[in-house]
Amino acid sequence: MQCTNNLKQIGLGLHNYHDASIKSLPRGTVADAQYGTYNSCNWRSSILPYMEQQALYSNFLAYTGTSGYRYMSPGRGQGWPGEDVVVSVYRCPSNGRDPFDFLYDLGRGMAMIDYIGIAGAEPDPVSRPNVSIGFGMVSKNGTLIFNRWTGLSTMTDGTSNTIVVGEQSSAVTIKGVPDVRSSNLYGGWLGTSINAGLGGPAAYQALTTDSLATITDRSAILHLGGTTTVRYPINFKHTVVDDTTYDDLAMGVAYVYCANTALVSNHTGGANFVLGDGSVHFLSDTTSFITLAALSTANDGQAVSIP
Repeated sequence: MQCTNNLKQIGLGLHNYHDASIKSLPRGTVADAQYGTYNSCNWRSSILPYMEQQALYSNFLAYTGTSGYRYMSPGRGQGWPGEDVVVSVYRCPSNGRDPFDFLYDLGRGMAMIDYIGIAGAEPDPVSRPNVSIGFGMVSKNGTLIFNRWTGLSTMTDGTSNTIVVGEQSSAVTIKGVPDVRSSNLYGGWLGTSINAGLGGPAAYQALTTDSLATITDRSAILHLGGTTTVRYPINFKHTVVDDTTYDDLAMGVAYVYCANTALVSNHTGGANFVLGDGSVHFLSDTTSFITLAALSTANDGQAVSIP
């Protein structure tokens, strides 16, 4: 029940942001070339003022001197206003893990967040192209997407048939240690990070211009925090053989840079989701992937309703 209430607040925050802005939802993850490594925040920071978190958001603005998106040096002792902050509405009670316990020690001090934006699905239900970033596939056919505002009017499949936010509140691997939920690289606020010295800029450009690119060098990092492109069924768990290696990265599931980390929870039999109309629904992990993919895209023309 608490998780459902959290998601209702998130849905309300998204709608209030939409109504107060240019009739759009926030960008799922943000990049700005004026910051050398393209570091930024994601949609979770954008809606803070609409979830009774104006003070925290104001601290973001005061620190960055920008629109509040820039993500500064992670880790405790850096003076960033997000240090040691846990926003309760972003935390599912069924997740018993320490919110500061995850793969990258550098990020300690930045809490992980249990709810993730939906960027679309792979494969796209009507075969529109997605972008390979070497750590999985990235879509722009959902609602909280890379560097782009999408209004409720773009959900031509219907706001009651489009998933906007889902749970990623449990371990994403069978082994479960370390925590490799991709939405939380360096903590839950990080948006886009790019390895400007390698092949990452090509994927960045492809996402910006709608062109198609394939990044095969796994060190060419383009990371999109706070969002996922749905590629696997609900509560799909990956088997990690060796936590110290990049395991099946092209499948986008087993490492913090991956783009296709599954939607997972500790709730029995499924997970909770916010739809475009602000309603919250529990979807069973027996939901077919075809149905889940159609619900994860906003305008594929598929007549799929919530099961």
